[in-house]
Amino acid sequence: MIKLSNWKIIHKLLLLVGVMSAVIAAVALVGYFGISDLSDGVYDVASEGSEAMLGALVNENVLAISRDEFHIAADPSAENLSALAAQIDQQKNEFTDRIAKLKTTADDAQMTRIATVEAAYRSYLPSLAQTMAQAREFGGQVADDDAQRKIIDAAKSSKDKIGSLIAAVHDYTQFSSTRSNSAAANVESEGMHTVTVMAVVGAAGILGGILIGYALAAFAIARPLGMSVKQLRTLAEGSVDFDIAGAERADEIGLIARTMQVFKENLIKNRELQAKQAAEQEQRAKR
Repeated sequence: MIKLSNWKIIHKLLLLVGVMSAVIAAVALVGYFGISDLSDGVYDVASEGSEAMLGALVNENVLAISRDEFHIAADPSAENLSALAAQIDQQKNEFTDRIAKLKTTADDAQMTRIATVEAAYRSYLPSLAQTMAQAREFGGQVADDDAQRKIIDAAKSSKDKIGSLIAAVHDYTQFSSTRSNSAAANVESEGMHTVTVMAVVGAAGILGGILIGYALAAFAIARPLGMSVKQLRTLAEGSVDFDIAGAERADEIGLIARTMQVFKENLIKNRELQAKQAAEQEQRAKR
């Protein structure tokens, strides 16, 4: 069992410093792990947000392809067809590149949705190609209602296909956006939790440090020193009719107590010697 009465005062002070250092270390550790969790959370938010943004861009590609297809159906002239076909090719290339990027960070749930998007895209491409083929074949006959109808019918036939593709892309985008929002909410929650824990640990540590410091100062230093001062004052007044307390301690208080014990014993011896000398003088005087 640890006895503080055997500790030097400097060691008691070092104990107090150690307690406060432990409090600071605890707060620092809570902050470190909290910041680490926040860092991971911020990364998740950035990752999920990036995926949601890419999903939105993929959706723009799909909508642009669909819009250009119907513009071709409405005006299948050679000039319009050439310009819109180039735009469609560009949108298709961007769609492919963005899907590839999404795959690099996708988890299983996202990969399932990406696979659905790709399947819907592959299903739509033949319908798009049919519209383009009809426009090239009958584009020069736009004045012919039958030719115009064939082009429009070809565009209409891909409506369900493009609808499925848009729905699949929307599902992926919605899923990623929901996860991004959830990750952001988690980061906010973790931040508040970290601040709360740091405040609680800090407050508890400070209160504990104050209590321990007070206990050490009052009971391990101030009170024993006060006792020693009182005993020294009593000895200085010439009183020896009391027991010196604290001599059994191994700290500075014990050293003072043992020194006072020597003073007390010397004072008693001096008084005994003085009494003996006085008695001898009195006997000599009677003779």
